[in-house]
Formats: sequence, C-alpha cells, structure tokens
Amino acid sequence: MVVLIYLYVIGYSASWGPIPWVYVSEIFPTRLRSYGVGMAAATQWLFNFAITYMTPSAINHIGWRIFLMFGIFCAANFVFVWFFVKETKGRTLEDMEILFGTVEADVRAADVERMLHKGAMHDDRVETAPVEKEAPVHEAPVEEKTVS
Repeated sequence: MVVLIYLYVIGYSASWGPIPWVYVSEIFPTRLRSYGVGMAAATQWLFNFAITYMTPSAINHIGWRIFLMFGIFCAANFVFVWFFVKETKGRTLEDMEILFGTVEADVRAADVERMLHKGAMHDDRVETAPVEKEAPVHEAPVEEKTVS
C-alpha cells in the first residue's frame, strides 16, 4: 500500500502537479495573468486538499482499488489533454489570443501593422535638433546657525 502511495505522489508531482503554474501563466494576457494564476493555484490547492482528505477514508473502505481509480482518472485526463489542450511551445504570449480564438490572425496582423506604422510616423515627427546643455547653477553655501 505504501508503495502505491509513493508511486501516485511521484507520478502526480512529475506530471499534473505543476500544470497550473506553467500552463496557465502562458495562456492569459498580461493584464489577466495574475488573476488566472491565482485562480488556478487556488483550484489546485482545493483539489489537493480534497484528495488528501478523501484518500485515507477511501483506502479503509475500498483498499488498493482507490489507486486503480486514480489511475483511470489520470488516463482519462491524458486523453482529454491529448485532444483538447492546445500546445503553447514555441509561441509568443501575443500568439495566445490567436491560438485560443480570442482574436483572428488577420485582425492581430492589422493591429500590429497599424502600431508599427504609428510608431514610424511618431519617429518622423520627433525633432532631432541638438540639445543645448544648461550651465550648472551654483548656489551660495548655506550657513548653519546653532542655538546655544
């Protein structure tokens, strides 16, 4: 029984455990990232508590079959992730909105082009006249008065 517990903990810690910290921080835009990671962490802690609370009672009632149940859940979760969770490797944070369908690729390209064009126009308007240095201002030394 102890070996099964250790195998479960090792498997969870090396696979599903860190997912809320890594995946969620990649898929949310910057303005919402802290909320998304906070919600994911809270959800992970809630389910970790539920599993920790339930496991001793389940072991007492159904014995080793609880680990069979955990294995079936992990296999079902693997199938779900394989078909429905999108790969984010090699993509920029700006591509996430396109990947998850929040914005269309042509709209994103037009926005980027508009901002680049706006930046180029702004650079043309900036005057490049040399900046004259002001002469340093020297202040008269302040005398300290002491009260005796």
